[in-house]
Amino acid sequence: MQFSKYGNKYTKISGISSLMQDLGSALSQESDIVFMGGGNPAHIDEVYKKFSAQIQSISTNEESYKRFFVNYQSPEGNLEFRIALSKLLSKELGYPISEKNIGLSNGSQSAFYTIFNILAGEHADGKFKSVMLPMIPEYIGYSEIGIEENFFKSQLPKIKLLKDNYFKYEVDFDNLEVDDGIGAICVSRPTNPSGNMLTKDELGRLDLLAKKKNIPLIIDCAYGLPFPGVVYDKKENYISDNTILVFSLAKLGLPGCRTGIIVADEFLIETFNNANVAMNLSTASLGPGILTNIILQDQLIPLCRGTIMPFYKAVRDEILDYINHLFKDINYRIHVPEGAFFLWIWFEDLPISSTDFYEILKRNGTLVIPGEYFFHGLKNNDYVHAKQCIRVSYTQSVNSIKKGLKIVYEQYKNLFIN
Repeated sequence: MQFSKYGNKYTKISGISSLMQDLGSALSQESDIVFMGGGNPAHIDEVYKKFSAQIQSISTNEESYKRFFVNYQSPEGNLEFRIALSKLLSKELGYPISEKNIGLSNGSQSAFYTIFNILAGEHADGKFKSVMLPMIPEYIGYSEIGIEENFFKSQLPKIKLLKDNYFKYEVDFDNLEVDDGIGAICVSRPTNPSGNMLTKDELGRLDLLAKKKNIPLIIDCAYGLPFPGVVYDKKENYISDNTILVFSLAKLGLPGCRTGIIVADEFLIETFNNANVAMNLSTASLGPGILTNIILQDQLIPLCRGTIMPFYKAVRDEILDYINHLFKDINYRIHVPEGAFFLWIWFEDLPISSTDFYEILKRNGTLVIPGEYFFHGLKNNDYVHAKQCIRVSYTQSVNSIKKGLKIVYEQYKNLFIN
């Protein structure tokens, strides 16, 4: 069988496919392995009960059942949901948003696939444009989205060393070049994998650079504001007439619903909807079905602020204390975890690559994600820092996470035993 260039691209195992295979294997079979690798959200009882009640309400109401399960949705997605969401976002972001500014997708990964390939790649004039990632490491799921090669152009960060074994990435504006070969700028906020929250000033500077080239600034809000709101300190929103915001219901606790949300100008949304119909025919309806009444009853933001964020913050704080005690005799740094539910750990004297370290950890009962997967868009893979970092999720039970981190510590120590 002969494949096209597009087909050949997906014959190779990528970072994101490896991640999802490990996630599926770890969660689908009985195993003692400690899973600290994926982006699956934690199971929070209050959130589960809230969503479960909505599912039961839909399934026992004939009209709701038909609306959300029996009938196709329009290309734009469920209208009632988009109207309710537009009012919520207008209030929370302090910016006028209508239902025409909102598009729905079958998961935010699908949304990025469509948006990136609308804006980048070969243009009608024959020129090739890339997506600029102005500060890597960046989300692992972006890496294989581009249909064409050399789809991303990336900028290494400034690394600011802080006290108490912490550090922080900052956008290196002095060396950031946005030329005519860029079709869009994209950042995640909070950043996956590091938990970094770009400041409102940094976003404003990136937006200004984008406007000068007549290209959009895309902000991946999968963990961000106003929902699911897994942001611990900085609470600043950012939106402008030049931004594309992408949200997801996954990190609220509904990854299986596959619901992504795009907020942008009407023309981009119309274009997105046309492409989405070609690929998916219709959008999934369970996510909108669950969330509509919760939004209309003004329960979503209180759920995020009063339950979801405090849950993760408490786990983060306990795990940080544990690491800082357990790791006290080794050389490590942690990126300041300002949001999301990951810890990004840097071992400056790691004698092997983080990918090789990942394989050792997997054989010894714990899964993490090696740092190399998050540094896409570089011209070469010689950036040493990328090979010294791992991403650790803290969505499992605290005892399980501590068990996994102890394995990380012990296997790290073993690397230095002759």
